[in-house]
Amino acid sequence: MIYDKLSNAHLYYGLGKKFEDAFRFLATTDFSQMPAGVYSTMIDGRETVYKVKRYDSRLHEDCHLEKHENCIDLQYIVSGREYFGYAPMDQELVRCGDNLSDDCVYFEDISSKVVLKAGMFAMAFTDDVHMPELRIGEEPVPVVKAIVKIWAK
Repeated sequence: MIYDKLSNAHLYYGLGKKFEDAFRFLATTDFSQMPAGVYSTMIDGRETVYKVKRYDSRLHEDCHLEKHENCIDLQYIVSGREYFGYAPMDQELVRCGDNLSDDCVYFEDISSKVVLKAGMFAMAFTDDVHMPELRIGEEPVPVVKAIVKIWAK
């Protein structure tokens, strides 16, 4: 997993054209007024799904620890803040379900978490189990997030 400020995205262009294209897309698109929904754009010459989400950060028990088999999740916080939970696949994690139509496999535990604030991103690769949308503190915070689903292969 990688997490950083979008202003540092140029540091990750060396990962490949699809990553550079995805970061440039995030940096040049105004998601702040877009309605929540599923959209598509071209990333590295391939049609790529992205989502705009609007939600209040949630309690741990209301979130899912997940990983994706086919896509790398590039999650960008447009506004708000949240914890982003993370556990590498080499941990002993208990699989508890899946939603293959949404490329999700779910697990029961979490290893660590980082704070994501407006202007930051987290990139979870196919071996990175992650739990987004986690509340920081007692009260929920409204969050606007863009998620680009980068094809792993």
